[in-house]
Amino acid sequence: MIYEAVLAAQRAVFEKVRPGASWPDMHVLAERTIQEKLIEGGLLVGDVDEMLEARLGAVFMPHGLGHTLGIDTHDVGGMLSGHPKRDLRPGLKSLRMTRTLRKNMVVTVEPGSLFKYGLLASLLCVIIEDHTLLLLWS
Repeated sequence: MIYEAVLAAQRAVFEKVRPGASWPDMHVLAERTIQEKLIEGGLLVGDVDEMLEARLGAVFMPHGLGHTLGIDTHDVGGMLSGHPKRDLRPGLKSLRMTRTLRKNMVVTVEPGSLFKYGLLASLLCVIIEDHTLLLLWS
């Protein structure tokens, strides 16, 4: 169930990622998708919109969705002046990039679900990492 939730999040982001998309919005989409799947699987109970408002997604995905790639693995340029500032709310504060995506950017898409508290901490950690080049859109 956890793997399927993370895979669904990755696929949801890949469906929406394109030039003009907000990277923080892509992160929230991944959180939403994971939480919806955990609700469907009976691991969570409640309203996903309320969970997003409470920033519950940060419990399961405390890391940012991904980062830019360039000369260095974690290329600089995710936080530039003139672009949205870092959101300091849980989960969103871990984003390495707040930019609106542009054509020819290369970013990683790495949603995950980490259970770092309690008994599940040593049992479950799923992160799927892929890279995408925003080249196909004009």
